[in-house]
Amino acid sequence: MDPLSDSLDLLELRGTLHFRTAFSPPWSVAVPACRNAARFHLVARGHCHVRIGEGRHFALAPAT
Repeated sequence: MDPLSDSLDLLELRGTLHFRTAFSPPWSVAVPACRNAARFHLVARGHCHVRIGEGRHFALAPAT
């Protein structure tokens, strides 16, 4: 297996939820808290900002 698959298997993640979205400014999404959930986001084009709670803030963009 590859390192990512090994890591996810070690975490015993079971289940998936996938959706694709295309947003135009201005937009925002509030995601409710979920216990025992791992969340992954992929930015394929453009950029966005993510704020976790009232604290940490991240800028996301595609890898170059």
